[in-house]
Amino acid sequence: MNDPLDMVFVDDRTAFGVWRNFLVARWRAGGVNSAQLRGFREAQRRVALQSDPVACFQLIDASKTSKLDLTEEDRKNIGTLLTAYNHRQLTVGITLRGEGLVASASRAMVSGIILISRLKYPIKIFDDVDTCGKWVLERCEGRPKTSLSELTRALRTVDAKILTE
Repeated sequence: MNDPLDMVFVDDRTAFGVWRNFLVARWRAGGVNSAQLRGFREAQRRVALQSDPVACFQLIDASKTSKLDLTEEDRKNIGTLLTAYNHRQLTVGITLRGEGLVASASRAMVSGIILISRLKYPIKIFDDVDTCGKWVLERCEGRPKTSLSELTRALRTVDAKILTE
């Protein structure tokens, strides 16, 4: 991973970075708040400076203890986050990791949100990082060649930046 990783946002549960033409996001269990959404939006703005195609490669932990600490404005912002790149050649791959009913229900819920959002770009939910990464890379033709190991290394680097105090 010779190209620099631009770390955009880090807190105790999330980290977002931009590497090459990828927004690399890690969401650990525990919920989502306004500051995290603002950090993700800033990462989107930075990846938007890249030429198409661009991609978002995310790893999210599903947990029965997760909660959404969101205001009504935050909910509207999520809609903006989802539709901000309808005009771009974007691919979004999300690995929603977890076990049992909680993970399955989480994947179903996210898939439902995606369906009702009527997005114009491909977005898919996976339960495995490597399968997700392969799918994302297949849709990023025309960019500097990126291997699956490079992309997953970028994700591990972002994950390691999360504050563990």
